[in-house]
Amino acid sequence: MAGARQAVRAAAAADVPGVTFVYAGLDKLTDPHYLHGLGDPLSFAAMTQGVRSSSPIGPLLGLALHAPTAVALAVALGELAVGLGALLGLLGRVAALGGRC
Repeated sequence: MAGARQAVRAAAAADVPGVTFVYAGLDKLTDPHYLHGLGDPLSFAAMTQGVRSSSPIGPLLGLALHAPTAVALAVALGELAVGLGALLGLLGRVAALGGRC
């Protein structure tokens, strides 16, 4: 009986990151502001522009601002893919590596 409980706890603990990544990806894709340009202060582009000068990865953020919509979509779809991969057990090591990036 104790072994079964441990297995359930382990499965539930494994699902938490998957659910978190799926939620984060879907939240970005359904946010009406996320993919708008610099004119919308709640967009990916505006937030990235705002933190660029104070961020230790400012040069990389500058590169992201050359194509902010494509980068924002890549982030959202990447989170969704990592989450689904973790939940479905598909390529678990690859999903874990994607989640670390």
